[in-house]
Parts: sequence; structure tokens; C-alpha cells
Amino acid sequence: MVRHGDHFHYIPKASLSQQKQVQASRAVSRLGNQSNSHYRVNSSKIAGLHYPTSNGFLFNGRGIKGTTPTGILVEHHNHLHFISFADLRKGGWGSIADRYQPQKKADSKKQSPSSKKPRTENTLPKDIKDKLAYLARELHLDISRIRVLKTLNGEIGFEYPHDDHTHVIMAKDIDLSKPIPNPHHDDEDHHKGHHHDESDHKHEEHEHTKSNKLSDEDQKKLIYLAEKLGLNPNQIEVLTSEDGSIIFKYPHDDHSHTIASKDIEIGKPIPDGHHDHSHAKDKVGMATLKQIGFDDEIIQDILHADAPTPFPSNETNPEKMRQWLATVTKINIGQRTNPFQRFGLSLMPNIEVLGIGFTPINDMTPVLQFKKLKQLWMTNTGITDYSFLDKMPLLEGLDISQNGIKDLSFLTKYKQLSLIAAANNGITSLKPLAELPNLQFLVLSHNNISDLTPLSNLTKLQELHLDHNNVKNLSALSGKKDLKVLDLSNNKSADLSTLKTTSLETLLLNETNTSNLSFLKQNPKVSNLTINNAKLASLDGIEESDEIVKVEAEGNQIKSLVLKNKQGLLKFLNVTNNQLTSLEGVNNYTSLETLSVSKNKLESLDIKTPNKTVTNLDFSHNNVPTSQLKLNEKNIPEAVAKNFPAVVEGSMVGNGSLAEKAAMASKEDKQVSDNTNHQKNTEKSAQANADSKKENPKTHDEHHDHEETDHAHVGHHHH
Repeated sequence: MVRHGDHFHYIPKASLSQQKQVQASRAVSRLGNQSNSHYRVNSSKIAGLHYPTSNGFLFNGRGIKGTTPTGILVEHHNHLHFISFADLRKGGWGSIADRYQPQKKADSKKQSPSSKKPRTENTLPKDIKDKLAYLARELHLDISRIRVLKTLNGEIGFEYPHDDHTHVIMAKDIDLSKPIPNPHHDDEDHHKGHHHDESDHKHEEHEHTKSNKLSDEDQKKLIYLAEKLGLNPNQIEVLTSEDGSIIFKYPHDDHSHTIASKDIEIGKPIPDGHHDHSHAKDKVGMATLKQIGFDDEIIQDILHADAPTPFPSNETNPEKMRQWLATVTKINIGQRTNPFQRFGLSLMPNIEVLGIGFTPINDMTPVLQFKKLKQLWMTNTGITDYSFLDKMPLLEGLDISQNGIKDLSFLTKYKQLSLIAAANNGITSLKPLAELPNLQFLVLSHNNISDLTPLSNLTKLQELHLDHNNVKNLSALSGKKDLKVLDLSNNKSADLSTLKTTSLETLLLNETNTSNLSFLKQNPKVSNLTINNAKLASLDGIEESDEIVKVEAEGNQIKSLVLKNKQGLLKFLNVTNNQLTSLEGVNNYTSLETLSVSKNKLESLDIKTPNKTVTNLDFSHNNVPTSQLKLNEKNIPEAVAKNFPAVVEGSMVGNGSLAEKAAMASKEDKQVSDNTNHQKNTEKSAQANADSKKENPKTHDEHHDHEETDHAHVGHHHH
């Protein structure tokens, strides 16, 4: 499990060699009972009902996939959350609990203590018990912390704790020869903005269809869906909703989408899985756009367009819809094939910001119909002739990144330009930019720039991105009163002593050779500093800043938090993956609230004087003994409560003394060996069984017949 923010990602063991498995086990060993690795102060509020869980789940009344005798199973992306009926009532969802909780018979009697059933796993079939034990071992959980669930249709599942919530996995989804499926495998995409909650689908409660037989119409739609998505039909899962409707579940990148068979029209585009659910409320307006003549892709773009008023979701009058379209000021039709050849662009004559990037374009003439255009984004379009710019006098912003441009001279006559993005082009000279006095924003990342002299007289410059270049002397940027943001990351030879600004607020120096923070003295207004994976050896100098509130300094060589003087402004400090052996000195930062010291060399959290300001402390992946990690009555590790009494949450995963880790590594080695041997024995047994079938087919068939007869008798007796 790899930490990402306040949740974790799973790296399958199967993808690692035996040696790497051992190394990984040592690196992330979770000693003792550390399932509550993300700790938080106890509260009467319920995670997932009153506030989002650490992985973003917040119940909204939808997405109920199944029920158990004690609660509901709610789909969140591609995994399940369990919510008890008791919590539903406490959280204001009593009506849901009343609807789904099985009613007790009126004449039922309370069990006496002596009549209580034994723990469920004692009565489980052997294959289910094996899966329960395997799940506990893989998740490093005490088996007593895993609850056995049974859905109303008879399926067995397991509920296990994770941070401030729980997950549910069905027994049928556990393969003893494979890693436990990762419930968060699609969160990375979620953080990138592709948020799609399948719980919004109107077919919320569905289960695997019990028959592979589809009607001829549904079968044709399945094949059509596979063809349009470039998938093998076998990759598409057939589901059935509660009302019997057929639903297709198909993979997309590292997650999946569902679509109802009735929503597929053969010969027409497949609805966009990322947008359809969130725009269900817009269907009437979308139908009106369709009636006017727009294609499905452009309709999706219109739904995300900017206008003074929201999209008229319920508009049925085409003329009124046209009136709204005439007010659209911003739209992105990039990534669409032949975007300028799409119907209806002329109905949006007042567009001021237009995106057409990431698709080949041969003719830019159609762009001239937008007389009010101020910003044009055309990344990676392959355009080589920019003469059309002569006819766009109002244009202020231009993105020509990734277009193979080596020379910017053609821009010199467009004095009105205030924004230019020309990243990833192989540019070496900035001389043409000296003739553009109105420039405020420049994106020149990933080029071959070394001389910044042409920027000396650009007095209006506010934001400059120069990451991944060959810049050394920064004096050309000095004295710029409006410069607020500067990115110099991956300029190995950048000389920070030549940078002197009066207004710079955000500075990025990732992967530079910067070894100290003395430059802050001559850039006193920097409030946000990011200097990850540089050569920083000390935080000395941080107190020289008049404004600094946030510092990211991962992957450096910092050995101490001690400062010569107090730093009274800093609120956020991330020194993950450095060389700290003690937290002494933390009290020098008198306003500090969030501190991340993950992946250092800490063997204790003790400091001479308790810190009273830090409220969030991440000390994961250090060497703090498990004896210091016991949770107190407020659910906070005892060592944290003693030394950082104001802390209310944080992370402690991957700790334990060096001796404890060595013992755990030995145990993990044995587990790897045992799992390998178990898998080999299983394969040998399967092979032997297959060989036996070949040699004695009749005997096997007779044995199989006896088994079926026995099962039939058992079933009859039970019935």
C-alpha cells in the first residue's frame, strides 16, 4: 500500500519479483495493529454521512448496490462502502434504514445469552474461511476486525476497516493466488479531475445477470458497443438492474463505466461515460441542441461552455436556445476530429476564448468568424502558418505549445499580446519577446532557453514558467514589481543569488542544485516555496521571509528543524524524505499547523517542550516504536498527544523500531515463501487432477455423478 495524501494505492505483489516483494514488505511493514494508520480525534459525527471519508465518499442517498441484515452496501467508484442501519438513523437517513432493514417477525423472541450463535466464520464453508484468512493476512488485520456479511440474495462478503471508513469485498472476488483487489485503483484519476460517480446512474441497484442469454437486440448492442470502444466483447460485463433492464459495464483506463442497453442507438456515437451521469438533468436542453443540428460531441462541449447565464437545461424552444448560444463566451472543442467542420459554431459568434488543441488542423480560416476572440488555445495542432493572426486585432492570449516552433519572430507585430504559451518547442532565443511590451503571462517550459536578457524590459510580467530549461543568470527578472509567480524547476545551474524581486509570491525550485534558503532575504515577499528534490541541506534563512506561509521541501538533505531565530508566519511545512532524526526545533515555527516528516529517520517523537500549534502531523514511515503508537481515548497516538497536544489528525503508517521491522521482515519473508509454495502445490494438485481425468475419464464421470446425487440429496433435505 502506497500513501497518496490521506489514502493509499495498492501495488500488486504479482508485479514484483520475489526479491522486490521482500524489499517492499520491509519498506512498508505495518507493525502491530496499525490499521488505523490515519488517526483522527473521535467525534460524534459519522464519516461518510456528516463529512466525506478520507477517500471522498459522502452518502447522498443513491448508489445502494445491496443490503445485509445490518446495513447497506453503497457503490463509490469501483468499490463498496458499508453503512449500518444504526449509523443511517444517526446521520439523518432513517427513511433509508426503514426501507432496507429486514423487519423482525412479531413473534420473534430475544436470544438468551446461552443461545447466541458462535462466531460466523466457524460455520462458513472451508473455501470461504480460507478467503477470510487470506484477506486478513494480506491486509495485515486481526481476523476479528473483519466482519462476515451475507447479502439478501445469499452472497458472502467481508467488511474490513480502512482509515475512518470501511470497505466491503465479496468472497467471489477474492482469488487466493492473486493480490486483494485495490478499492482505490481509480482515485488517481479522480484527483486529476475525471470525477464520475456511477452511483448517479439511474440504474443504481444492479447485480450480475444470472443468465448469459441476451435478446437479439441486446446482443447486437453489446457487439456495437465493443466495436465503437475498440474492445473485445468479452471485456464487457453484462449486468441486470432491479427492474430487469440490461446494463453493460465496460473498462476505461484504470476504471469502468456502465451504460444501459436502451441508451445505446446503433449507428450513433456512444454517450460519453464521463459526462452523461452528471448531465442527466440537462437531457431536455441536450435534445433541443440535437434538434437544432449539433452532434453529440459538440453538445458535450456546449454543456461545459461559459456564458453569463447557466445552460438552459429544460429549454424546448430552439429559438430561445439559439438566443442563449449567442451569449456563449468560452468553449473548448479541442481533441475533436475536424473541430472547425462541426455544425453550429456560427451560432456562437461572441466567443472570446476558444480551445481547439490536441487535434490536427489544416485550415485556420474558420477561426476568423469569431470577431471578438481574445484568447486562442491551439496546443499540438501542427499549425505552421500563423498569418491568420493579422486579422485578429483583439487577440490577447495565444497558446502555440507543442507545435515545433523554433523561432518566435512572427509574433513581434502583435503588440497587444499579454499571454503567450510556447512550451515544448525547442526555442533557444527570446529576443522577439522584447518587442511585446504588454506581456503579462509567459509559459516557456521545456525549451532550450539560457539567456533571459530579452525579458529585462517587460515591466508588466506577472507570471513566468521557465521550468526545464538551461537558465543560470536571473538578474533580468530583478526589479519587476508585478512578477508574482516564477517556476525555475529543473534548471540545474540556476543562480538564486542573482534573483532580486520585491513582489514575488510563489517560487518553484524543484530539482535544482539549490543548497540553502539565503535567497529569501532578497525576495522577502515569497509566501509559497516549493523546492522538492533539490540539494537543500538546511532550513536556515526561512525566518528572513516577511510573508512565507507554506514550504514544500521533499527529498532533500535536511537534518534538523532548528533555526537561529523564530519563524512566526509559516503554517505548512513538508520535509518528507529528508534526514531528520529528531523533531527538536519545531517550536521555532510559532504558527505552524501542518507538519509532514514522513520517510525520515525518527526513532522518537519526544521534544523538550510540547508543541501547541501543530494540528496535523504525518510521521509515517519512520522508526518510532509501536509502544508509542497506542491510541488514547481520543484516537490519537499517545506519543503524539504527549508532545503535540493540539494535533487532531495525521498518519503513522510504516513505523516500528528497527528491531521490530527486522522481525516483521523475517515474518514477511516466510509469508512470501509460504504463499509461493502454496501456489505451487495448488498448481501441482490441479495438474495431477487433470492427468487423472485423462487416464480414468469413466471413473471421474462416475465420481462426478455421485457428487451431483449427493448434492441433490443435501439440497432436498435442506429444502
